[in-house]
Amino acid sequence: MSTLKHQVREWILSTNPAVDGATLTDETPLLEQKILSSIQLMDLILFLEHVQGQPVDIDQVRPENFHSLNTICAAFAATPE
Repeated sequence: MSTLKHQVREWILSTNPAVDGATLTDETPLLEQKILSSIQLMDLILFLEHVQGQPVDIDQVRPENFHSLNTICAAFAATPE
């Protein structure tokens, strides 16, 4: 598991104690299963900026880029997964 994916996964689990880590896969639909709320999505963007040490490109802030851990990492990782 990539560093970014691990960090985002841990952030999701710490933000949502009701989410079972055993069932959170790389392809779990985060928005559809309401694992991330709209407010948490904004917090996640701030977290990504902190982790990456640079602002998130506003063009990347689209719902499809937050579908799963894999899509988040593909859209926001400094290097492709």
